[in-house]
Amino acid sequence: MKTPKSLLKNIQDNLKEASVESILWCINLTPRIAGFSITSRRISGIQVNTEINKLVCRVIILSQDAIMSVVVINYQSLLLFLIAHTAAMFDLIAEEMKALNILEGLVDNGVKEKLASLIKRHILLLHIVQCLRDLYSLPLGIDFAANAYCMCLFFSLPLEDWISFAPVLGYCFLVFFLYCYLCQKLVDVSEVFEASVYDCGWENYVLSDRRSVLIVLLQAQQPVMIKAGNIVPVNIYTFASAMQGIYKFVTALKF
Repeated sequence: MKTPKSLLKNIQDNLKEASVESILWCINLTPRIAGFSITSRRISGIQVNTEINKLVCRVIILSQDAIMSVVVINYQSLLLFLIAHTAAMFDLIAEEMKALNILEGLVDNGVKEKLASLIKRHILLLHIVQCLRDLYSLPLGIDFAANAYCMCLFFSLPLEDWISFAPVLGYCFLVFFLYCYLCQKLVDVSEVFEASVYDCGWENYVLSDRRSVLIVLLQAQQPVMIKAGNIVPVNIYTFASAMQGIYKFVTALKF
């Protein structure tokens, strides 16, 4: 049984080498820790059949890959759901703000109560957007860079290898597009809400309600945008620019 220090040294040595054997050693790392090895007949001091050894290693590696895939997909699905849900809530309060126009600003029609509710809900949505920025900004930046890198690598492959790696390209493209599309949707509905504040019939309200509308308007003018790595704004223009950059890279590389 190897000590953690010797195992760490072996990992560092294999990561430094750019060879197929080093890559296979890293892939076989998890089974090796459990006492198995694709390239050995011995399992914890027991002489066994090579095919059984390889089968156990493959099961361990496939289980590891399946767990990682489930975790990553759940993480990305949760983020996409949160962005889509927040955009839907912005759209909903925008419609409710426009509906205030039919109340004609009368106090007994509940304008004051509805404005107070809309102000609280809008503050809550802005807080949710800020939480999304704080929690997902750095992971989103890493995800963006990884997806763009994978797409560039895909198009740098020979044409005969494209079919084998087409699912990887489709996954990276879909995730990249959904992030940009939903974040652009969030920006659009926040601007719709800002416009609905002007259309709520505030000119017919009493003075106290006009002040409440002014508070909502000041809040609505705050930019609602999620940035990847706190640098790159996530929107449909970023997606178009990235696709254009990848196209230029592939054109320069291939032709």
